[in-house]
Amino acid sequence: MMRFSVLLFSLLYTTMVSAATAAAGDNRPLLHYTPEKGWMNDPNGLFYDKKADLWHIYFQYNPHDPFWNQPLYWGHATSKDLTTWNHEKLAISPDRDDEGIFSGSIVIDHNNTSGFFDDSIDPDQRVVAIYTNNADIQTQDLAYSLDGGYTFTKFHNNPVLDVNSTQFRDPKVFWHQHSNQWIMVVVKSQEYKVQIFGSPDLKNWKFHSNFTAGYPGFQFECPGLIEIPITGTNESKWVMFIAINPGSPVGGSTNQYFIGDFDGVEFKPIDHFTRFVDLGKDYYALQTFSDVEKADGVLAIAWASNWQYANNVPTKEWRSSLSLTRNFSLDYVAANPESKLLTLIQTPVFQTDVAKTLEKKNITLSANDSIDFEADSGVFEFELKFKAINALAHSDLANLDLYISSADGKESIRFGYDPVGQSFYLDRSNTPYKNPYFTGQLSAYVEPSSDGQYKIYGVVDRNIIELYFNDGVTAMTNTFFMSEGNTPSRAQLKTNFDDEFYIESISFNELSV
Repeated sequence: MMRFSVLLFSLLYTTMVSAATAAAGDNRPLLHYTPEKGWMNDPNGLFYDKKADLWHIYFQYNPHDPFWNQPLYWGHATSKDLTTWNHEKLAISPDRDDEGIFSGSIVIDHNNTSGFFDDSIDPDQRVVAIYTNNADIQTQDLAYSLDGGYTFTKFHNNPVLDVNSTQFRDPKVFWHQHSNQWIMVVVKSQEYKVQIFGSPDLKNWKFHSNFTAGYPGFQFECPGLIEIPITGTNESKWVMFIAINPGSPVGGSTNQYFIGDFDGVEFKPIDHFTRFVDLGKDYYALQTFSDVEKADGVLAIAWASNWQYANNVPTKEWRSSLSLTRNFSLDYVAANPESKLLTLIQTPVFQTDVAKTLEKKNITLSANDSIDFEADSGVFEFELKFKAINALAHSDLANLDLYISSADGKESIRFGYDPVGQSFYLDRSNTPYKNPYFTGQLSAYVEPSSDGQYKIYGVVDRNIIELYFNDGVTAMTNTFFMSEGNTPSRAQLKTNFDDEFYIESISFNELSV
């Protein structure tokens, strides 16, 4: 199988073709997965098929309308490279029009603990889906696949877990080697509980413990629990992910996480801090891939939208995209000059070709100068390394700004740095889409490196921007919507004062997809 690494300005790209090729005048992203038509939200059942060398994603899907509505299905797509996705047929369908196949996960039952498989099914393709069914109340059900994840048969004795609740959903299941059992984390959403269950066979579940901590919001959703390595050591920690919606600190939807230890029964955090995965408004319901080779690390995808406005964004026959795949690791990071905290490090993973490149180094930027780049496709990446050398002398007047605009310059987003607050901001208000919850200005505090430098990597993909600060210590994902036919094809780095910012390097790559 192929080994993935972070593609930050590497010229060793492979040419790929996007699964959802944009039509003329269509602002559909090319690097981020989008459905052919209809509505998509949470990613579900992510797994890697070792035998076929194939990545599978499933997702909450309404193929009939571009908004959330029942019946709700599991949509399906596959990829050889985590970049080019092929649309597949519906994977799991509800039995009635007034119900949905809600969020869940997939495991590979290598040892046939469930008894669903015979020797004709390769152990690496013994696919079992665990999902929430909401026919009347919310229960956890099973379905298994005999063809590697394309079609599913529902278990005749569903549900396998029923606590008589209308707010009990989103199971994430994995095999815990140390305790020799399947583990399920699932939420009692409006009781703010992540419940941990164990099973020998995926059919019979025993309650182990509750985890109740964090920023509450209105409800918990889409939990996850996975072991993640600590960079530069032979150690690892377990990370508990919990989505909240509505009630995020930035409004609407977000993901929080907790770092700790797990013994097969109970998750114990190492501290009482609530950490947030992404500081933007459009990163929710993340899920990690199952059955990934150790060399490929811990990989995850999220829904790149927000429930505050997801049903109303100005796309035509389709709505929503998924984030880029991210590789997760842990490292000790300076939260301020006096404290280091163990932190989730996030690195984007994708493969594409480079169509055009611009790179400049060692520049002290003046107010009369700018660094300009054009990317006709509306798809490009950039990496910026800089220091603020005298900006505090001018209080809030000195900013470093990257304007990303349409070809005519009339529509734009603005990404910049304020040296007084040591904060980065994104302003998406100069675009035509207006919604009271579509926050125009967002910000993120980022601690500089020990020498005062900042490093930012960004991916712009037609109507979404993903930002990674200081090698993935902080991430920020936001959508934006230019008018039909306009794409973010120009980038301009500038400042409003002379000799305030030293640009160690700035690089742009237009990406060919």
